[in-house]
Amino acid sequence: MDSITHLPRDLQKLPDTRFFSTPHFAFAKYIQIQSGVKQRVYTDMHCLVIVLCGEKVMHTKDGDFVIKANEGLFLQADNYCLSNVTALDLGLSSVCKENSHTKCDGGAYEALLLFFDNVSLLEFVAKHKERFKVQSKGQDLQVFHLRDSDMLSTIARSFELYIQEFREELLPFVSHKFEELFLYLSLQYAGVFAGFLQQIMRGLALDSRLAFLYCEEEFANVAQMAECAKTDQATFSKKFKQAFGLSPKHWLDERRFEKAKFLLEFSNKNINEICAECGFGSPSWFIERFKTRYHCTPKHYQKSKNLYFS
Repeated sequence: MDSITHLPRDLQKLPDTRFFSTPHFAFAKYIQIQSGVKQRVYTDMHCLVIVLCGEKVMHTKDGDFVIKANEGLFLQADNYCLSNVTALDLGLSSVCKENSHTKCDGGAYEALLLFFDNVSLLEFVAKHKERFKVQSKGQDLQVFHLRDSDMLSTIARSFELYIQEFREELLPFVSHKFEELFLYLSLQYAGVFAGFLQQIMRGLALDSRLAFLYCEEEFANVAQMAECAKTDQATFSKKFKQAFGLSPKHWLDERRFEKAKFLLEFSNKNINEICAECGFGSPSWFIERFKTRYHCTPKHYQKSKNLYFS
């Protein structure tokens, strides 16, 4: 137990774990057949652990949590905890079998691990601002327990479908699954989840009002973003990286490429028009970077996806 497991990145080292990573999300199915193995864990991203079968004890600075089948634990990023899978005996297996939502395999501990960053959370809050006008219950928890429910079980099972066979073209569906998860938390755990989000935003190096703005407004360059934040570009870039884990230039490019993909698929505009509308400096730069990102040229993507060009 000397080493610390960093989640999610260390999951890819485990042979029996199916792990998938995207720019702002990661998810995995974790299986453990030994009981009584204690692991020191550090969460690099926000994490939701949903136990599918078995039982886990998590020792955190907010207390000790026993998570049973079809329950979950929400962990804020930058947290240390001690994880322990309890005895995988006949008694525990029978508890799993009594739960109609779970299919246990030989008494093994199984869990779904869902990871997400500040960008994904802030984009969700910007899209559903009306849900978060209510004040939190004053709880500044970095960890909270999700109890067994039919809806939580349904969400977990739907993620398992993508884990069985994940492909890049399924990424938009996975993004919607995370949005569904956040909506469930905002409904079922309204005060606690609102407090959780507010605490995250208070911890950001940027004003939360501006964080909402970054999710909604289109900027031509980083200088415009810095001007909006009323600070110099160097200070702004440093604070932005601290808050979101990526540079503002990288963030702008991600937004532009997503918009370009949308226009390539759902408009009848040509490559030069799309390049100009998305704010790319030159068509050649756009084509080269698009091919590096998506392994095909914009024109090929357009022809294969867009009905106007079929």
